Amino acid sequence: MSQPHSGSIPADNSPVRNRRGEILAGRYELLELIGRGGSGSVFRARDPRLGRQVAVKIAYPCDPKQRARLIREARIGAQLQHPNLMQVLDHGIESACIYIVMPYIMGPTLRARLNAGPLPWQTAGIFVHQLLTALAVLHNAGVAHRDVKSDNCLLSHDPTGDRLILADFGLARIVRDSLTDLPPHQTSQVLASIGYMAPERIDSQGDARSDVYSAGVVLFEALTRRLPFRGAPDEVLWQHGHELPVSVSSLADVPHAFDELIATALAKNPRDRFQTVGEFDAELLRSIRPGQLEVVPTAGVERVTRALHAWEQCDVTGALVEAREAEVCDRRWRCLRELIEVVREVERAATVSE
Repeated sequence: MSQPHSGSIPADNSPVRNRRGEILAGRYELLELIGRGGSGSVFRARDPRLGRQVAVKIAYPCDPKQRARLIREARIGAQLQHPNLMQVLDHGIESACIYIVMPYIMGPTLRARLNAGPLPWQTAGIFVHQLLTALAVLHNAGVAHRDVKSDNCLLSHDPTGDRLILADFGLARIVRDSLTDLPPHQTSQVLASIGYMAPERIDSQGDARSDVYSAGVVLFEALTRRLPFRGAPDEVLWQHGHELPVSVSSLADVPHAFDELIATALAKNPRDRFQTVGEFDAELLRSIRPGQLEVVPTAGVERVTRALHAWEQCDVTGALVEAREAEVCDRRWRCLRELIEVVREVERAATVSE
């Protein structure tokens, strides 16, 4: 890693530039580029003042509307506190960029988790229950998220299992003035991910029932590893408005109750859907009976991530410490600990022979 230097972000404000090693706002040391898009980048960073790792989103708004979206995203995350909502720790403006500081979540997105295959229906139900809980907090505060998708659902490990965290409030719309000092929503442009977008969003800004629809798409995706409607963007938009999705029970081994549940959530007319995320959640919980199931967690995943990172930095001792902690969380990680121990013994033998 190159040595960090203090000072402002340079004039080159390319959103995809890797600013690894720089100090942002005289405080946040950018350690690793972990994501990027057309308007900015996300870094794993270190906050030496509080001695913790954070995620820093750096964006370069090209117009006032985009700038307002970013500020609104930061302030919504700062004012609404809930375990299933991404928290905003700090934000500011430096040179040409707006930055947002958030907790560093070491787990994957729900979309990345699905790369390994669809989830067991109980696990999918628990995750979507947590998503609906997060949306209820937003809706109660008068905020419609309007970009609910599996890429915006992060999975963080708790001692009791995985926890879903809903992130990215950049497209959120204030439907009731209950939060303070938020820039108004200034555009009706369709910006949400088309695969998750409620039909009414084509012609209007939508409301909380649009989030119900998108959450239904996420449930469908979690159960089947595919979206209900696929094809070119114009084809997907037409299907959202005119076609019924195939039943999930025909694609996955799930109870038939999920067919009716998703059909109601994905009703074309908002009046025919669950009218609140609370209604959706109540029916979902009746379907999965959470008291009678054990959700399969990715126990120890944060420790494993730290172990692998230490190993990449040739810190075998640090990697072994983290791997042992991971094994305490879940015995399935014992193989990683054993592998690292073998590597350490080989290194010791090589040192003795020298």
